Amino acid sequence: MNKSREIILERLKNNSNEIAHTKVEVTKKTYGWSKEEMISKLSENLQSSKNKDDLIERINARSLFIAGRLSDGIITNVSGDWKKAMGYNETDLVGHRYDEDFIHSDEFVRTHRHREILQKSTGIKETRFSTIQRWKNGQTGNYIMLSMVWYVDVENDMVEIIAKPIDNDFSELGIMN
Repeated sequence: MNKSREIILERLKNNSNEIAHTKVEVTKKTYGWSKEEMISKLSENLQSSKNKDDLIERINARSLFIAGRLSDGIITNVSGDWKKAMGYNETDLVGHRYDEDFIHSDEFVRTHRHREILQKSTGIKETRFSTIQRWKNGQTGNYIMLSMVWYVDVENDMVEIIAKPIDNDFSELGIMN
Protein backbone atom coordinates (compact mmCIF):
# COMPACT_ATOMS: atom_id res chain seq x y z
CA MET A 1 0.00 0.00 0.00
CA ASN A 2 1.36 3.42 -0.83
CA LYS A 3 2.34 5.81 1.95
CA SER A 4 -0.22 8.56 1.21
CA ARG A 5 -3.07 6.06 1.32
CA GLU A 6 -1.83 4.74 4.68
CA ILE A 7 -1.72 8.28 6.08
CA ILE A 8 -5.25 9.04 4.89
CA LEU A 9 -6.63 5.78 6.34
CA GLU A 10 -4.88 6.38 9.66
CA ARG A 11 -6.16 9.93 9.82
CA LEU A 12 -9.72 8.80 9.08
CA LYS A 13 -9.57 6.09 11.74
CA ASN A 14 -8.32 8.50 14.38
CA ASN A 15 -10.80 11.29 13.87
CA SER A 16 -14.44 10.28 13.46
CA ASN A 17 -15.52 13.94 13.67
CA GLU A 18 -13.33 14.71 10.71
CA ILE A 19 -14.90 11.80 8.81
CA ALA A 20 -18.39 13.06 9.52
CA HIS A 21 -17.42 16.61 8.61
CA THR A 22 -15.73 15.41 5.41
CA LYS A 23 -18.86 13.44 4.43
CA VAL A 24 -21.04 16.49 5.04
CA GLU A 25 -18.69 18.73 3.02
CA VAL A 26 -18.49 16.24 0.14
CA THR A 27 -22.25 15.85 0.14
CA LYS A 28 -22.72 19.64 0.21
CA LYS A 29 -20.32 20.07 -2.68
CA THR A 30 -21.71 17.17 -4.70
CA TYR A 31 -25.43 17.70 -4.17
CA GLY A 32 -25.64 21.24 -2.83
CA TRP A 33 -27.59 20.05 0.22
CA SER A 34 -27.49 21.66 3.63
CA LYS A 35 -27.24 19.52 6.75
CA GLU A 36 -31.02 19.83 7.26
CA GLU A 37 -31.67 18.77 3.66
CA MET A 38 -29.42 15.75 4.13
CA ILE A 39 -31.31 14.72 7.27
CA SER A 40 -34.57 15.14 5.38
CA LYS A 41 -33.27 12.98 2.50
CA LEU A 42 -32.14 10.29 4.93
CA SER A 43 -35.54 10.34 6.63
CA GLU A 44 -37.26 10.01 3.25
CA ASN A 45 -35.05 7.04 2.38
CA LEU A 46 -35.82 5.36 5.69
CA GLN A 47 -39.55 5.98 5.21
CA SER A 48 -39.38 4.63 1.66
CA SER A 49 -37.65 1.50 2.93
CA LYS A 50 -40.30 1.13 5.65
CA ASN A 51 -43.07 1.50 3.05
CA LYS A 52 -41.51 -1.27 0.96
CA ASP A 53 -41.41 -3.51 4.05
CA ASP A 54 -45.06 -2.64 4.77
CA LEU A 55 -46.00 -3.60 1.21
CA ILE A 56 -44.27 -6.96 1.55
CA GLU A 57 -46.01 -7.54 4.89
CA ARG A 58 -49.40 -6.71 3.31
CA ILE A 59 -48.76 -9.08 0.42
CA ASN A 60 -47.66 -11.85 2.77
CA ALA A 61 -50.63 -11.25 5.05
CA ARG A 62 -53.05 -11.84 2.15
CA SER A 63 -51.17 -14.89 0.81
CA LEU A 64 -52.49 -18.41 1.25
CA PHE A 65 -50.38 -21.56 1.24
CA ILE A 66 -51.44 -25.03 0.12
CA ALA A 67 -49.34 -28.20 0.08
CA GLY A 68 -50.45 -31.56 -1.18
CA ARG A 69 -49.75 -34.66 -3.20
CA LEU A 70 -49.57 -34.67 -6.98
CA SER A 71 -50.68 -38.30 -7.26
CA ASP A 72 -54.15 -37.98 -5.76
CA GLY A 73 -54.70 -34.23 -5.24
CA ILE A 74 -55.04 -34.55 -1.46
CA ILE A 75 -54.31 -31.32 0.43
CA THR A 76 -51.85 -32.07 3.26
CA ASN A 77 -51.18 -28.64 4.73
CA VAL A 78 -52.50 -25.09 4.54
CA SER A 79 -51.53 -21.80 6.14
CA GLY A 80 -52.68 -18.23 5.91
CA ASP A 81 -56.06 -16.78 6.77
CA TRP A 82 -58.22 -19.14 4.71
CA LYS A 83 -61.25 -18.40 6.87
CA LYS A 84 -61.16 -14.68 6.15
CA ALA A 85 -60.11 -14.93 2.51
CA MET A 86 -62.04 -17.98 1.34
CA GLY A 87 -64.43 -19.04 4.11
CA TYR A 88 -62.65 -22.31 4.99
CA ASN A 89 -61.19 -23.61 8.22
CA GLU A 90 -58.02 -25.68 7.97
CA THR A 91 -60.03 -28.84 8.63
CA ASP A 92 -62.29 -28.03 5.67
CA LEU A 93 -59.25 -28.35 3.38
CA VAL A 94 -56.61 -30.66 4.86
CA GLY A 95 -57.23 -34.30 3.98
CA HIS A 96 -59.56 -33.40 1.12
CA ARG A 97 -58.94 -33.45 -2.62
CA TYR A 98 -58.67 -30.05 -4.29
CA ASP A 99 -61.45 -31.10 -6.64
CA GLU A 100 -63.97 -31.69 -3.84
CA ASP A 101 -66.09 -28.73 -4.84
CA PHE A 102 -63.35 -26.19 -4.07
CA ILE A 103 -62.32 -25.21 -7.59
CA HIS A 104 -64.54 -24.22 -10.50
CA SER A 105 -65.26 -27.09 -12.93
CA ASP A 106 -63.41 -25.31 -15.77
CA GLU A 107 -60.33 -24.99 -13.57
CA PHE A 108 -60.66 -28.62 -12.48
CA VAL A 109 -60.44 -29.90 -16.07
CA ARG A 110 -57.32 -27.84 -16.79
CA THR A 111 -55.65 -28.68 -13.46
CA HIS A 112 -56.44 -32.39 -13.82
CA ARG A 113 -54.93 -32.36 -17.34
CA HIS A 114 -51.74 -30.70 -16.04
CA ARG A 115 -51.52 -33.27 -13.24
CA GLU A 116 -51.83 -36.17 -15.68
CA ILE A 117 -49.18 -34.74 -18.01
CA LEU A 118 -46.74 -34.27 -15.11
CA GLN A 119 -47.34 -37.77 -13.75
CA LYS A 120 -46.89 -39.44 -17.16
CA SER A 121 -43.78 -37.45 -18.05
CA THR A 122 -40.45 -39.21 -17.74
CA GLY A 123 -38.37 -36.06 -18.23
CA ILE A 124 -39.98 -33.57 -15.86
CA LYS A 125 -38.69 -33.92 -12.31
CA GLU A 126 -39.91 -30.57 -11.03
CA THR A 127 -41.59 -27.50 -12.41
CA ARG A 128 -42.83 -24.05 -11.43
CA PHE A 129 -45.68 -22.20 -13.06
CA SER A 130 -48.35 -19.63 -12.32
CA THR A 131 -52.05 -19.64 -13.02
CA ILE A 132 -55.28 -17.99 -12.05
CA GLN A 133 -58.06 -20.22 -10.74
CA ARG A 134 -61.55 -19.69 -9.43
CA TRP A 135 -62.11 -21.24 -6.02
CA LYS A 136 -65.47 -21.36 -4.27
CA ASN A 137 -65.85 -19.35 -1.09
CA GLY A 138 -66.83 -21.79 1.67
CA GLN A 139 -69.34 -19.39 3.21
CA THR A 140 -70.93 -17.56 0.29
CA GLY A 141 -70.57 -20.13 -2.50
CA ASN A 142 -69.31 -17.38 -4.83
CA TYR A 143 -66.17 -18.02 -6.83
CA ILE A 144 -63.09 -15.98 -6.04
CA MET A 145 -60.14 -15.58 -8.38
CA LEU A 146 -56.82 -16.72 -6.92
CA SER A 147 -53.47 -15.89 -8.45
CA MET A 148 -51.38 -19.00 -7.82
CA VAL A 149 -47.70 -19.83 -8.06
CA TRP A 150 -47.10 -23.59 -8.14
CA TYR A 151 -44.01 -25.62 -7.32
CA VAL A 152 -44.37 -29.27 -8.29
CA ASP A 153 -41.81 -31.91 -7.27
CA VAL A 154 -42.82 -34.91 -9.37
CA GLU A 155 -40.22 -37.30 -7.89
CA ASN A 156 -41.38 -36.64 -4.31
CA ASP A 157 -45.11 -36.44 -5.19
CA MET A 158 -45.31 -32.93 -3.72
CA VAL A 159 -47.13 -29.76 -4.72
CA GLU A 160 -46.73 -26.41 -2.97
CA ILE A 161 -48.84 -23.42 -3.94
CA ILE A 162 -48.82 -19.80 -2.85
CA ALA A 163 -52.14 -18.19 -3.66
CA LYS A 164 -53.53 -14.68 -3.33
CA PRO A 165 -57.15 -13.58 -3.83
CA ILE A 166 -57.18 -10.99 -6.61
CA ASP A 167 -60.89 -10.24 -7.07
CA ASN A 168 -60.67 -7.16 -4.86
CA ASP A 169 -57.67 -5.90 -6.81
CA PHE A 170 -59.70 -5.97 -10.03
CA SER A 171 -62.90 -4.56 -8.54
CA GLU A 172 -60.98 -1.66 -7.00
CA LEU A 173 -59.76 -0.82 -10.49
CA GLY A 174 -63.31 -1.06 -11.87
CA ILE A 175 -62.43 -4.02 -14.10
CA MET A 176 -64.90 -6.47 -12.55
CA ASN A 177 -68.47 -6.09 -11.29
